[in-house]
Formats: sequence, C-alpha cells, structure tokens
Amino acid sequence: MRVLIVNKEECERQKIRSLVIPIGKEFIYASTGEDALRVLQEKEGNNVPVQLMVTDLELQGELDGLNLALETNRQLEYPPYMVLTSRYHLEREKWKWTTKDWAQFMAVFRKPINVYGFRIAINVVRNAMRREEELAIHRFDSLTGLLTRQTAEKKLRRIKDAPFSILFIDIDFFNQINKEHGRHSAGDGVLKAVAGIIESHVSPRRGDIISRWGGDEYFVCMMTTLPHATEAAEKIQESMKLRIHLEDGRALPVSLSIGVATRRGPESWEDVFKRADEGLYTAKQSGKSCIKVAA
Repeated sequence: MRVLIVNKEECERQKIRSLVIPIGKEFIYASTGEDALRVLQEKEGNNVPVQLMVTDLELQGELDGLNLALETNRQLEYPPYMVLTSRYHLEREKWKWTTKDWAQFMAVFRKPINVYGFRIAINVVRNAMRREEELAIHRFDSLTGLLTRQTAEKKLRRIKDAPFSILFIDIDFFNQINKEHGRHSAGDGVLKAVAGIIESHVSPRRGDIISRWGGDEYFVCMMTTLPHATEAAEKIQESMKLRIHLEDGRALPVSLSIGVATRRGPESWEDVFKRADEGLYTAKQSGKSCIKVAA
C-alpha cells in the first residue's frame, strides 16, 4: 500500500510510520497541506495513487488537516483512505462536513494515539483495499494498460469549464492485419505498440485522458486548445511512419486515421466527441492515414 504521512514533526512522522508498517510498502512524507495535495495529484496523474493518508490536524501552511481532506476529496478522482490525528478533541459536528460525500473510510484519533484502536482502523483500510483491488482490474484495459472506456467517461464527467480537445484514433486496415498476420501474434502486438506511441505524445500529468475506446479505437482528451492538440496528432502520425516492431521480431507497416475537435464554449464532452467522431469518419473516407479537424 502507498502511504502518505503528513505531519510537521519528523519524530511524529516516524511514529505513524511504525504503526502503519504492517500494511505499507511505500511511504511518502509531507509537512504541509500544500505539499501533500501536490503529491496526491502527481501520484494520481501517474496512475500510482496514494491509497492511505495519515495527516495531523495542525500543519504548516494554509491547509490544515481538515481542509486538506476536503480539497483531496474535491480534486482527486480516487481520494485515499484518511486517518486524521489531533491533540485536541474534535467534536463530530466540526469534521463531519468534510466526510459528507466521502467515499472512503475516515477515522479521527486524538493524540496520544490509542495504538489498539489505530490498528483496528488500519485493518479496516486493509480489508477495504483488498476489495478495491478486485475492482481495479476494471479501470484499465488488460491488453494495453490504458483506461477503459467506462473509467475515461467517469473522468470526463468531472471536467468543468476548462478548455479541452479530443482526438479519436482508429487503426487502418486492422482486420486485415489480424487476418494476414494473426490476431494474437500480430494484432495484439499492434494494439499495444500504438497505445505506447499515443502515450508518448500525451501527458496524463496535466489531466489528459487516454483510453482504449474499444476494438482498434483510441480516445484522447487533451486539456489544451486546438493548435496543440493538432500538433500532438501530427506527432503521433509522424511516429507511425516507422514500422511497428512486434515482440517476435517482425516489423509491420501500420497507419492511423485521426479525427480532432476542440471545445466550443460550454459544450459537453459528448458534443465535442461527436464532432471528433465525424472528423474520424471524414479521414476514413478521404483515404485513411490522415488527420481531419472537425468544424
């Protein structure tokens, strides 16, 4: 389990670590709420989210433990399980607003920490994590490692007023590749290789979303404007001029058709996607292996 310990005192951080060692494999430390929030965002952006955060109420900086919990829940798609420590007694009315819509387990411990009670809470987290691991397999495509369509749609619904552009990508003549070279020996290798090429030109760290939409289709939502999205599409196309090298040593020529659309005003992601899909259709009808920007 990936554990973030947030406390302004080094000795306190080590005490907490000693209590969490039974379930922790990776420990990360922060002394301020701002640093902790930045770590949480970076880890989630890299698809290695923090799974448990133990934070003190009193922190350096502007974010105390309660507000850190609130911002974590607001800004992260997969907020970690939360354990809060405080040297003061916290009345439930003071902190329950933080957990009103909290999907994860949260416990509050007054210092000095009751070790027995703390370990019970940690066991609750461990059991919940086991259940989550069973569900996590549905978040990522088992072949390419990209987000599944369902997971991508969940992320897309969280986009508010930010500008974004969508690339809808399809592998040309994919059925022919499967027929001539074999689905498992070539087709799967092509799908994985194309996914890797797309990932190399897109940045999940800034909120970009990459998904295997289904079959040989890929969906990319870039948190940027049309010129940058078109440039990324061109770089992806440029990379495809080199043959796809499979694990068995074969090199196959593969091309892509790409439709691009950018958000206009308050458009929903579904509206933008519809235009990107139309752009992809136009690219296919125009001879494939090209990029078409939707009006």
